[in-house]
Amino acid sequence: MKNSVKRCIGAVIILALCSGGLITSCKCSREKTQESMMEKALENATGEKTDVDINKDKVTIEGENYKTEINNTGGKWSDEIPDDVPEFTWGTIQHTTVSEAEGTKTYGMYFKDVDPDVLEKYDASLKKNGFKTIKMTMDKGGTITAEKGKIIVTAIATDNGAHVSVQIRKEE
Repeated sequence: MKNSVKRCIGAVIILALCSGGLITSCKCSREKTQESMMEKALENATGEKTDVDINKDKVTIEGENYKTEINNTGGKWSDEIPDDVPEFTWGTIQHTTVSEAEGTKTYGMYFKDVDPDVLEKYDASLKKNGFKTIKMTMDKGGTITAEKGKIIVTAIATDNGAHVSVQIRKEE
């Protein structure tokens, strides 16, 4: 009985050591498996052929009618966002997304270290730049939806951070 327990423990230790080496040496294989799984899930959900590319902290998802890029290394306010949209300067950008689908390009920024009371300031900045806004506040945070021409800005603030989305509809 003691020998079988020792063999079992030995096998588990050897398996753990071998799998640790495989994990570090087969990162590319793991990424390819993740890409394949995401592609199948998205293809099932959308009915469209989908390509997923995982490259360290950047993920690109592309289908017949859409494309999304996710950057998990932080980032900055995109220079492609029209100057009409006031930059959200309260906090640090954790990660960004850029999407194109059905004639709309969307920029998303996820912020950390944000005071949930910034909605008042951002609402005032949006109004100053000619946006019509709707604001909803709660105990800790809230939302703003703003519109001006072909631009829609949505800001959501919580006690954990904020998300700002800028949607730009293309010319028809």
